[in-house]
Amino acid sequence: MTATGWFVLVEQSDLGSGGTEYRVAKTIPAGDDADEAWAVALEVARTHDRFGYASSHIREIYRVPDGALRVLFRLHSSHEYVSADFRVSVAELVEVREPEAPPEEPEAGSQRRKFGLFRR
Repeated sequence: MTATGWFVLVEQSDLGSGGTEYRVAKTIPAGDDADEAWAVALEVARTHDRFGYASSHIREIYRVPDGALRVLFRLHSSHEYVSADFRVSVAELVEVREPEAPPEEPEAGSQRRKFGLFRR
């Protein structure tokens, strides 16, 4: 299957990482052109709620220099932010490459470990 087109990427930081490294947590198909994708991205920035903060916190959406939307939550009564921020960006998928051969099955009598195989 080779799907191409425009996608919205929701990028989240791991709470323990200090908030500087983001990973893609979700991809959302967003149409056939960049303008349509940015409209979807803005709607995602307005509605995505990772931890349920939207009902009790102020949502602020910023466009940062690299073009992504950065979404921050803060308490109503202060300027203190909670660590549930996320980024929304737009990307064009230009190619999907799948492996040519399926992965090899382990030998009988061996078990898969995190790093390689071990034998009994």
